[in-house]
Amino acid sequence: MKRALGTAFAASFSILLACGAQAAELNADQVQTVMIGKKVSWVTPDGKTKGVSTYKKNGSAAVTITEPNRVKDKGTWRIVGNQ
Repeated sequence: MKRALGTAFAASFSILLACGAQAAELNADQVQTVMIGKKVSWVTPDGKTKGVSTYKKNGSAAVTITEPNRVKDKGTWRIVGNQ
């Protein structure tokens, strides 16, 4: 299940990077402002995996992969510096 959470975070962060690439790089505070407390829908770059992630301020995260197979996972997240 940790793979599901990792895949979701990587896909979500890729979306942010793509958005940020149009304007400027996002720092840790900006990433938190955009993602924390909101449902983030994401798709992997190859389009084969889709899902929804929620990252909470307390460091917990919930992920639901909707395609190709429905999977739910919970875990934690953190940002150290600007990573």
